[in-house]
Amino acid sequence: MGITGIRKIVFEDFRNLGVYGSNKSETCETRLDLGVIGTGGLICLIGANNEGKSNVLDGISEWGDGKLTGRDKPDFPGLKAGETWVSVEYLVNEDLLKEVFTISGFREPASKFFKQPWFRTRYKIDDESYQELFSEPVEAIYGENDQGEAIFFKLEKFGGIVLTCAIDSSACIRVFEDGRDIKTGDKRLTGVRVSVGGSGNLSELKELLKQGDVPGVKKQTDQNVALKPYKKKVGLDRVECDDRDFQGTGIAFPKIFAYEEVKVKDEELRINYQGVEQSAFFKMLFKVLDKKPSTITEAYREKLEEGKLNSLRSAEREICDRIKQKIDGPFNAMYELYEKAGTYAFGISLGDGGDVGFDIYKYENKDRNDSPALVSLDSQSEGFQKFFHFFFNFLYKDEIRQGDIVLIDEAENSLSIPAQKKFGSFLRDFGIGRGITFIVSTHSPNMLDMDHLNEVRMVVRNTKEGARGSWIANDFSVLHQPSYGKVDTLKEIFEALGTPKLHLKDKRVIFVEGIMDYNIFGAYQKNYRGDKKQFTQFIFLPIGGVGGNNKEIKEKVEALGNFIEDLDINYPFLLVDGDQAGKNMEEEAKQMLDIGITTLTEALGGSRENATLESLFSQEDQEKFSLRSCKSKDREDKTGIAAVVSSALKNTPNLEFTEETKNNLDTLFTFLEKQANQQKQASFREIESIIAKIAKRDPNRAEELKEKLVDLQHLIQDALAPLQPAE
Repeated sequence: MGITGIRKIVFEDFRNLGVYGSNKSETCETRLDLGVIGTGGLICLIGANNEGKSNVLDGISEWGDGKLTGRDKPDFPGLKAGETWVSVEYLVNEDLLKEVFTISGFREPASKFFKQPWFRTRYKIDDESYQELFSEPVEAIYGENDQGEAIFFKLEKFGGIVLTCAIDSSACIRVFEDGRDIKTGDKRLTGVRVSVGGSGNLSELKELLKQGDVPGVKKQTDQNVALKPYKKKVGLDRVECDDRDFQGTGIAFPKIFAYEEVKVKDEELRINYQGVEQSAFFKMLFKVLDKKPSTITEAYREKLEEGKLNSLRSAEREICDRIKQKIDGPFNAMYELYEKAGTYAFGISLGDGGDVGFDIYKYENKDRNDSPALVSLDSQSEGFQKFFHFFFNFLYKDEIRQGDIVLIDEAENSLSIPAQKKFGSFLRDFGIGRGITFIVSTHSPNMLDMDHLNEVRMVVRNTKEGARGSWIANDFSVLHQPSYGKVDTLKEIFEALGTPKLHLKDKRVIFVEGIMDYNIFGAYQKNYRGDKKQFTQFIFLPIGGVGGNNKEIKEKVEALGNFIEDLDINYPFLLVDGDQAGKNMEEEAKQMLDIGITTLTEALGGSRENATLESLFSQEDQEKFSLRSCKSKDREDKTGIAAVVSSALKNTPNLEFTEETKNNLDTLFTFLEKQANQQKQASFREIESIIAKIAKRDPNRAEELKEKLVDLQHLIQDALAPLQPAE
């Protein structure tokens, strides 16, 4: 997982964001972190009403259009405004782009594919210009297909075509447009340069992909990755852009798409043929099919004027075949991400009387071994209707590419709570899978996920003396002391969403030092669960560091105690590094709080002195996941790379670590489960104490409660037995 770089959006004197007169220090910045270049996913933009969420979306949209307007200038009484800008900034690791890897050529059917007339016409590629396919750097993926290990090259420039290359011969042997040849493939590098011809050296690329190293970067683990800035600034009357410096890097500034839902009712799917060319839905449908709506009107004309009775049936078969080819597969593949339910098929019916219908068929079984039922759109679940509109209004667009940004304002509108959760999960998974970033504004806590709070960006009113407008909190962290000048994020999140309490009362909440701990432990928890039928579900929450001195540590411990009390958490636990700062935090917390607490050194059985997060990883994994570079103790991380790199790791499917790393993390999680079980036993003792008090006034009732408690203890102990670590 060599890090190509990170990207962000910066607002300067734009409406109420980054206005002149605000404290523009790190605690009041106006950047919106987008994550690691080449990755996608979901960003949830929240904040109280009138704080500026819509301004953020509008600014990004106008940047995409290439021009701001006069109403974007800040309007505060007595404010001396500066220039108004919205910028997209990339910090790029150029060392990744230095080496060129060679493939020897193409085997059939790859060569045959490139010779197809439609491909040569569309992309102007002739028999002798295969190198044009790699005129821009590509994404290389190491994995397996049905024939074994392989390297896959994804050519976004040519519609996402995937080339499958045999490592031994360095020859590309398959071509698919949707990547279905990739059986497994989660080790990838973006910006890889490739040439065609000569003797191949894909074996070297294979090793780099396997190790996660960055081409051209020496293994100097104590050094930070050198990142070169690229920026495109859009102002009121001009654009400043160093895009020319991007040429040859395989990286491009994103296209911006604003999604607006256009709802469709059943009556709009049934129309007289004379209105087809004016119907918004049918015009969109035929755009998906890459056909003209006049196909229908021409078929009816031939029937009515020329007496060609087969014209309707012929046109109907042709359109249905096209629908099956262009819509059925993509729709069901995406819908499977959204909701694991029955599958759908679509068709079109041309009635002899002039009625044209778009038909929806539902299979109850995913393998389609049952007869489909013709259903109406209005009768389907609200979740299906939401997805139907999202697909036909937006997802079908073939111009959306990896790296692009999609804006959705108030994505939860018209959805129930379960449907909101499904929609948020779908956007996350779809974005990760396609490298697309969805930025949604929301007022609903149901669009958020406790395991993915790193997705949250919060627009916060600037309360510092003399400051105006709002700023954006990117660094998700539960607790910040007032002296730090930062926001108490989790508390503010749910106040902004109108939800005063989280349901954490009986959850196993483990407080960790920072956002990297939150992301990495959350990511590994999925691996640790594996196929276990029983496990302790942890909720990790970061406390924003332990503090740099005794005063800050005491403030942090006091803030943590208040937070636990405010959210009524019954089973809190604090896990800190085994370095001196962590030990100081442990000592202070034991004196001030009644919670479980340990250091990483203790959790690992004392096998690693001064254990820290990165020391859980083998040297190989530290380099592979860029942990050394992004968690450097000797510098202040003003780029936010620590958070975005660990978020990218969290969003990597099928994480693979070395045995050393897995053993360390398994040891840690086994320890945490044991501690959680001990906390449960302690809670039973508290209940016994309460029953003893009840016995003084009602002995019979106390005996009944004792019997029930014993039965409950036996049930829980039986359920937890498989989780108990071996002595």
